[in-house]
Amino acid sequence: MAGNNFGVIAAGLVAVSGGIAAAQPCNPTISNSVYIGLQGGYPTAMGFYQGKFILAGTFAGDFYPYQLGAWDLTAGGWSDMGTIEWNFNQSRWVRDFEVFDFGNGPELVMAGTFNSVDNVPGSRALAAWNGSSWRNLGTDFGTLGWSVDAMAVWNGKLYIAGTFDTVAGQPSTGIAEWDNGTWRSIGSVSPSGAADTLYVFDDGSGEKLYVGGGFTSIDGAGPLLARWDGTNWSGLPSIAPFGSPSGVNAMTTFPMAGQDLLVVAGVSMEINGTRCDAATWNGSQWTPLPGYLSTEGIYDVAVFDNGLTGQSIYAFGYMPGWGHGVRWNGTSWTTGYGASASINNSQQPARIFDVEVRDGALWVVGDFREPAPAIYRVNPCPPPICPADWDRSGGIDGDDITAFFADWQAGEADIDGSGGTDGDDITFFFVRWQAGC
Repeated sequence: MAGNNFGVIAAGLVAVSGGIAAAQPCNPTISNSVYIGLQGGYPTAMGFYQGKFILAGTFAGDFYPYQLGAWDLTAGGWSDMGTIEWNFNQSRWVRDFEVFDFGNGPELVMAGTFNSVDNVPGSRALAAWNGSSWRNLGTDFGTLGWSVDAMAVWNGKLYIAGTFDTVAGQPSTGIAEWDNGTWRSIGSVSPSGAADTLYVFDDGSGEKLYVGGGFTSIDGAGPLLARWDGTNWSGLPSIAPFGSPSGVNAMTTFPMAGQDLLVVAGVSMEINGTRCDAATWNGSQWTPLPGYLSTEGIYDVAVFDNGLTGQSIYAFGYMPGWGHGVRWNGTSWTTGYGASASINNSQQPARIFDVEVRDGALWVVGDFREPAPAIYRVNPCPPPICPADWDRSGGIDGDDITAFFADWQAGEADIDGSGGTDGDDITFFFVRWQAGC
């Protein structure tokens, strides 16, 4: 088959592909082996530390009444990590986990809305676990210090954002850093408590700490999104609230065509004049991902390769009618994780609070009952040994061409890894097909 016939073959197959069933070259699967025996409530955050999966929230289960547990990823089985003492006048919530080395080895830092952990004095809203016990971090939050909502590690420093007016006795309105044994304010969030997510990203001009939320400004930078270069704050253009509520709740990185894009997700934003719940930033301009997913918007976002559709942006939250998560296919939002990993969400609308990609798998926790209470893992299908064996029959033949073009028309044939399905994928496929693999 000569290379100059690619276009003819493509045109012919596209013309008849209306009658071709979409190929299923692999089947992502869902595992619920990490099962908490949920009896009420739900987990709100997860982390990984010392070979264990860490779970926290407001629930009764196999390690009730602790609300903190560690699952051994090698041997299996839960162990408790202590008791959270909640602030009953406020929301009961664990918001975030980070691993950070304060100087005596890596520790697991937990942030949220709680009075203390294991009755450790001074552990309100922020505490550290060394594998056997909890300790406070000397924050001594002031009268408004009842919540830490987000954390990030950057340049050897730990950053926190939330609702507080002092840190370690020093004035600090909503955002601070720990640097070489000392807490200090790095800005003033207005209104206080409106910074909801922290993320480190390099848009081509050097790494910066990006802060998202529903704020008006941080030291004049904003709204909704600001960045810290270690000395000064700056804003980003063409992003604004669209009604109320409006804000940035989560961020991640999406690799596309050799460039890293910043994915910004939340609720009811206006970007370049378009209302959306998510968008990408390439360092100089925005690309909105149109679609209003729910009144509560997106809680969390991840980039995940299910082995079927390539690296894709997945958004999670409370989305009645959409199921557990939605995937951006390049032009619109679609439901499910692909093939057998789709979720039947008939019992109740799910609320997904935290997601994380770990060792190629997507971990999901929240308030749901299917496919298992509160937690599951999406496992990608393995990559084909030979990319040209598109139907995974074990051989290279015309059926692979038919299967490839069915997926190509569906926008699910990013064989060259560019982040989108286009004519380059056809060329790449036929080069491999002609080579026999």
